[in-house]
Amino acid sequence: MGAILFLYSRRDRISSRSIKTMWNSFWGIEISSETLDWNLTDEAAFAPFQGGVVAADVTGVRSLGADGIEVTVGNESFPSPVLSVSSDRFLLFDKTTHALLYSDGERELLTFDTADDIRSASLSEGGVTVITGEEGYLSAVRAYDRNGALLVEYRTPDYFGVNACLSADQKTLVFLGVSASEIAMESSALMIDIQSSKVASTLSFGESLPLGLTENAKGGYIAVFDDGVRAFSAEGELAGSYAFGGMELHSFAFGEDFAVCVLRRHLAGERFAVMTFDGKAGVEASRAESREPVSLAAAGRLVGRSFGNTAEVYPASLSSHTDFTFESYVDKLAIGSGGAVVTMTDGILHVS
Repeated sequence: MGAILFLYSRRDRISSRSIKTMWNSFWGIEISSETLDWNLTDEAAFAPFQGGVVAADVTGVRSLGADGIEVTVGNESFPSPVLSVSSDRFLLFDKTTHALLYSDGERELLTFDTADDIRSASLSEGGVTVITGEEGYLSAVRAYDRNGALLVEYRTPDYFGVNACLSADQKTLVFLGVSASEIAMESSALMIDIQSSKVASTLSFGESLPLGLTENAKGGYIAVFDDGVRAFSAEGELAGSYAFGGMELHSFAFGEDFAVCVLRRHLAGERFAVMTFDGKAGVEASRAESREPVSLAAAGRLVGRSFGNTAEVYPASLSSHTDFTFESYVDKLAIGSGGAVVTMTDGILHVS
């Protein structure tokens, strides 16, 4: 009778998967691989989160906790979502509708609806940055703390915002933007002091087009451009750079303190190069590859790639790897800093 009353009290949180998890936990059985038949769309985004999984698509946002219980986090539609995950928060930004959701998995800490002109949004351990259009300005960038409270707002008439990053100590907001004249364009990083709301320093990168930015574990910054990788400090000093030369950027991702890039070599045979770059934009490892990866991911000190029905996970040194093979084509791949691997095949998530 007591067991029946317990299950009835938790009826809204019980699923076939949670019952299976409780059963396995009772008998001490460890689950090495599970499937979540959430029937996700091809544009879905997903990632390991707090020992479970979070996923979003046009139908909404769902998560699976470490306890095996599935919950609906939000009812917002994300037809083209971009998902970022930190240690205990996640950020969803939709490229089509410009909707935004910042959550700890239980609460909505910050939301923007489709009426807001959001150009990009990023997540760091310090909090969230949002770049929007603003009447009379090319861009406005706002930084919010871990609980969604506004820290600073900066408007610029000179730079079109591409990306931004709030430092983990919440002292510096780095704004990566592009300015243009009749004869040339120029990319720059503006280091904005949170306390004074003013630009403390500016670093120019010439005509390179910025594509991504992250803070590494040592407090510096790594930026990926169309023609190379740059590293710089919060004081606006260049720490190192690497030029792609004759190679073309195919895809990139950021780990804890490194960037990984897949480069197209335009050569017969091994047509691709997978390269990892450290916090000073130096080459940490390089690996030639004849196959074109379908999906690329990074987290912690790990790199994940998928080819056909196989997912491969490497350390940042790109040495020996672990393979995960599935019956169907791997559409997308996500990995967690602790080694969790999540893949999607035909709308089904496989958690390993």
